[in-house]
Amino acid sequence: MSIPEYLQKIKPELPDILTVSCIVLICTAAMGLYRIQAQIVQSGEVQVVQATSTAITRIANAEVGDGRPVYASKNGTKYYYSTCAGIKRIKESNLVTFASAGLAISEGYGLANGCK
Repeated sequence: MSIPEYLQKIKPELPDILTVSCIVLICTAAMGLYRIQAQIVQSGEVQVVQATSTAITRIANAEVGDGRPVYASKNGTKYYYSTCAGIKRIKESNLVTFASAGLAISEGYGLANGCK
């Protein structure tokens, strides 16, 4: 029997064979990854810590900017550096101070137009 004849013979069953092969491959890979993960956690090399995405975003955003404090209005959506002209329009009772631009960003503020 030649190869083309053999392929013609198994052609109707080929999708089933491929499906089963894929399922077996995926299950084997998943089990392998699970075992590796379990060994790493047991060895103590990695400590599993649950964190919220909000906390991760705030940590990442805290590193944004040049470290200068920024100012915003508690009623607004923009933040300003002390050198920006727009800061003069914020009433002192509404003024909010952030240690960095990243912290202002994490609270939902964006950089004011014309403020660099």
